[in-house]
Amino acid sequence: MRFLVTFWIIAGFLMVAVAFVATSTPLSPWFEASCEQQYRAEEQQIFREVNQYREENGLQPLEHNAFMDELAKEHCQHLVEIGGIPASDIWGDIAHEGFMERAEEIINTLGATDVSENVAVGPGSVGSWRDSPLHNSNLLNPKWTRTGVGVAGNYACMIFSD
Repeated sequence: MRFLVTFWIIAGFLMVAVAFVATSTPLSPWFEASCEQQYRAEEQQIFREVNQYREENGLQPLEHNAFMDELAKEHCQHLVEIGGIPASDIWGDIAHEGFMERAEEIINTLGATDVSENVAVGPGSVGSWRDSPLHNSNLLNPKWTRTGVGVAGNYACMIFSD
C-alpha cells in the first residue's frame, strides 16, 4: 500500500513537471529556431527554382539581396499574425498590404527604380506563380536583377527590383 501511494505521488509530480516543461518558454526558442531553419531552406529552394526557370527561358539569374529578404520575411510574418489572407481578397489588398512602403524602402536604400512582388499561400509557390500570368510575368521580367525571398507560416513572398 505504501509503495502504491508513493508511486502515485511520484507519478503525479512527474505529470505536473512534464506539463510545466511543455508549456514553459525555454522550449520556445528551440521551436522558433527549428521553424526558422525550415523557412530558410524553403526560401533558398524558391530562389534556386526561380533562377533555374529564368535561365531555362534565356534570362539572367537574379542576384540575392539580404535586405529584400528581410522585407519579404517581415511581410509573411505579418500575414501569419493577422490570421492569413481571406479567400475574399481577390484583388490582393491584404496579400500585398504595405507593398508601397516596402517598395519605397528598396528604392531609397538600394537605389532601385522599380519594384514588384509575388505572394503565395501554401507549398509549391513557384509552380503556382508560373501558372498565373501576372505572377509569371514577374518571374520572367528581364528588367529584374535582384530579389529577396521570405517564408513564414504558410506564406511565401518574393520581391523583385531592378
